[in-house]
Amino acid sequence: MCGIFGIVGSSSSAALPLVQQAIRRLSHRGPDGQGFYTWPQGALGHARLAVFDPSPRGAQPMSAHGLQLVFNGAIYNFKALRAQLQEAGYTFFTDTDTEVVLAAWRQWGADCLHRFNGQWAFALLDQGQNKLFCSRDRYGIKPLYYKLEAHRFSFASEIKAFGCLPDWQPTVSQARVYEFLAHGWQNHHSEHTFYNDINRLPPGSLLTYALDSGQAQIAYYYRAAQTQPLREQEVSLPEAIAGVRSRLQAAIALRTQADVPLALSLSGGVDSSAIAGLAPLALPAFAACFREPELDERPFIEAVAQRRQLPLHLCFPDAAYLWSQLAAVTHYHDEPLGSAAVVAHHQLLAQVRQAGFKVILSGQGADEILAGYDKFYAPHLRSLWRKTPLKAVVELFGLARHPQWSAQEMARRLLAYWRPPAQDAFIWLSDAARPADAELFKRAADLDIRSCSLNLIQEVGLPALLHNEDRNAMSHGIESRLPFLDVNLVDYCLALPDSYKIRHGIRKFLLREAAREQLPTLVYHRYRKLGFATPQAAWLKAAYPAELPDLRALAADYPQYFSARLANWAAGVVKSKHPANLAALWRVVALGVWLRLLEANDGQ
Repeated sequence: MCGIFGIVGSSSSAALPLVQQAIRRLSHRGPDGQGFYTWPQGALGHARLAVFDPSPRGAQPMSAHGLQLVFNGAIYNFKALRAQLQEAGYTFFTDTDTEVVLAAWRQWGADCLHRFNGQWAFALLDQGQNKLFCSRDRYGIKPLYYKLEAHRFSFASEIKAFGCLPDWQPTVSQARVYEFLAHGWQNHHSEHTFYNDINRLPPGSLLTYALDSGQAQIAYYYRAAQTQPLREQEVSLPEAIAGVRSRLQAAIALRTQADVPLALSLSGGVDSSAIAGLAPLALPAFAACFREPELDERPFIEAVAQRRQLPLHLCFPDAAYLWSQLAAVTHYHDEPLGSAAVVAHHQLLAQVRQAGFKVILSGQGADEILAGYDKFYAPHLRSLWRKTPLKAVVELFGLARHPQWSAQEMARRLLAYWRPPAQDAFIWLSDAARPADAELFKRAADLDIRSCSLNLIQEVGLPALLHNEDRNAMSHGIESRLPFLDVNLVDYCLALPDSYKIRHGIRKFLLREAAREQLPTLVYHRYRKLGFATPQAAWLKAAYPAELPDLRALAADYPQYFSARLANWAAGVVKSKHPANLAALWRVVALGVWLRLLEANDGQ
């Protein structure tokens, strides 16, 4: 994992100092070295986190076969690809995946992207074709942003790097701010960002920039929606369970290759517990814990660690770290934070780095591809009812038997999905805050489990989680690896029948069965989905008003977002127990911190 930046369309003498400044802004992503490449039309820069072949031979930018490359990420099947390329006559001088990317591009062109299994964002310069190619992995695990102007193109791993451009005056997108305040969406569902003139390269795409004309074209090489669904007659339930298990084992095996020590993020849920159980070696485990009984996952975490004999490191995120580090973490993210959990996760990864680890495995992605969230129940039942009402009734009774569901709670949640509440009547929002409807994102409907999965992977859900995972890990110089987002596993799970994913009211049924022999009984029968929950509401109430921004000043300084009633509304919120209002208060606070950073030119 690394940080990359480049400028095309400026002389090398003008571009190099800017690229050097940008790489300094990205040095947290690559603390092991910096490198630069110039040619008459621009410059490339790289901040290196050395994981494969940490010797100087692996430094970037790397040049080979008439190509120059700056690469952020990892191609986990690079050894198999290297063997194929050696058979085709290529010679390798390093043990890096970077050199394999260069040879693969020369051999197969853009078709090499279909062969890569990993996570990446890279820029490849082909001066023979007079083109720059920028690519991002299938699910957007690694970030890449770009700024396209009349005669200049620049790209970066993080938006703050564009602050090196002397003529960049960042302006905030009104539509993205409204979506964040009103809905909690963090603008990762499209190419748009919180900044009007900075775009995000979409996951699964390739951008081709012509150096002579200054024209850019984006084409998709992968879309998860293209996976063809299977019927129950085409794959049996035992076959599906075995298929999930074998593909997950293969994904974990690929991601436990490294020339540096590895660790595991362990939550006590089924996802990370399955990784711990199926990994070919016992990895040191790091877990964030809370002493509040309703949030305490230590019994599950300790059961997994004891079963697999994992060295266990516990971290206890607290309010002191939250309020002291909120601005710093916001700086790393280049946008307002969606919840206090982001800062708690940052604290956990700080402990991982302090313990000397540069690579960590995480369970992100399992909920999205294997129906792990409560929100899957409603589209699942709705789909069953359309096809076979009797099956829907049987499934509903199976759900009702679960100990975490009371009849009242189940009815409330199901009705919430059929009749979502209006979310645009907020008295604390300025009347001018809502832009035209045409500017706002329209989320696709969750018609069934498959469509719900696709929406979470491509729209609202996973993209924001991946952003948080990348920024928190890279702020500490850590590579986070996500076995559940292996392309072979994702495509297989998306194709499996919906009826296998929730069964008898049990979410993630396939994963539970695939890892059943490795999971402690306590974890296997854990049906309550907690996620990375923090005592955010308590932390907000305890901090009000001392640790929070001056809300009256915030409303006065940013009337385009907040109404004059903001402070009075907040005072009433902290006295209430309504979770939606407290979540909205968090977003107000988070946006205020980010806007103040921009004002101080620290958010660039």
